[in-house]
Amino acid sequence: MPLLKPRPRGFQSKPRLNKLPKAQPSSLDVILFALRRRLADGPIGRFARYAVERNIYIVGANGPACEIAETATLQNVHINATSGRVVLGDWVMLAPGVCLVAGAHDFSKVGSERRSAIPDSGHDIIIEAGVFVGTNAIVIGPCRIGENSVVAAGAVVTSDVPPGVIVAGTPARVVKELDLTWS
Repeated sequence: MPLLKPRPRGFQSKPRLNKLPKAQPSSLDVILFALRRRLADGPIGRFARYAVERNIYIVGANGPACEIAETATLQNVHINATSGRVVLGDWVMLAPGVCLVAGAHDFSKVGSERRSAIPDSGHDIIIEAGVFVGTNAIVIGPCRIGENSVVAAGAVVTSDVPPGVIVAGTPARVVKELDLTWS
């Protein structure tokens, strides 16, 4: 049985009408406008604008606790912060399609219990300054990616990554140490 009934043949939706503001708003309208403005200018509004500007998809109860540096570059990134926080340092670059999974389920449970057996913390992902994560890479918490490291495209990171290395593969392994000395 379908969940939605199909529309009848020849159905046309009604055009939406845009409402203009009242010429003389009531005191309740003024109060509601002020509350909306205050929420939009507060930390929740800043976080929401930041997420929309960069096309970040954040899910989970710990989403508001995530820290994303102003200089970080992300596009089309999925962040699951159900069981931990995600911290992105300065000059972090996340390519399109990256998934940061700080969520987990208790796999020892069965049936409907498994769906609700989700820890609240302990799966934090910390990506330090200058890290580049390639397209479609997956980072599964808990883990820390050290400064100036590179995660290759399509890699699956399941443990800590030392600073200044390139990791690749499934699971990700160190394939090269970077020479980060400046001449």
